[in-house]
Amino acid sequence: MGPSSSAQNNIMGTLGSNKIDQQDPSSHELRIVLVGSAGAGKSATGNSILGEKHFESRASARTVTLECQREVCVRAGRSLVVVDTPGFLNKKTYKGQVKECLKRCGPGGPPTIVLVLQTGRFTQEEREAVKTIKSLFGKKTQKHMVVVFTRKDDLGETSIKNFVKESEPTLRKLIAECGGRFCAVNNRATGEENTRQVEELMRMINEAEGAFKKNKIKDAMM
Repeated sequence: MGPSSSAQNNIMGTLGSNKIDQQDPSSHELRIVLVGSAGAGKSATGNSILGEKHFESRASARTVTLECQREVCVRAGRSLVVVDTPGFLNKKTYKGQVKECLKRCGPGGPPTIVLVLQTGRFTQEEREAVKTIKSLFGKKTQKHMVVVFTRKDDLGETSIKNFVKESEPTLRKLIAECGGRFCAVNNRATGEENTRQVEELMRMINEAEGAFKKNKIKDAMM
């Protein structure tokens, strides 16, 4: 069961608690929150979106990202706010982390959630993180969510579509709930390969934002 309407309103209300400097006031701001387990590649994916290394990303036996971090850039004439979050530790801790990241997103509606997973098994830790996110944002969380698989190079000759098709039912159900928005990235890629994969990811992020707005209008008319 999801949280009460008053609880959700309190959480969503934190979005308007901070003001942020827009690099281009004439463009609509796009807010993106990266979530996932420790070591999944959230920080590296955030750096790919930003086009520069702002989030610390390196191989480590311990979690590198210990607190929420917000960075801002402009891509294709649009201001982006990208928030990196620590990996999922436990339900109580993670709720506090999500609330903190909402504060850092700035004013407006809910951000687009980018769930970062490694190409491999959908772990119990990741399942729990998704449940917690749903409990905070409500059942329609997936309406503004995109699933990104890192370590694309590990797929070899297998396409990401076939990988998902052959994955476990729980993961396929999650992706279906997200409107089928998923892609794979190689965060070590450079040049044209990196440009293409970031363009694909940004297209899906924009689709997720558009889907949320469409559903919000539909709900208001009902």
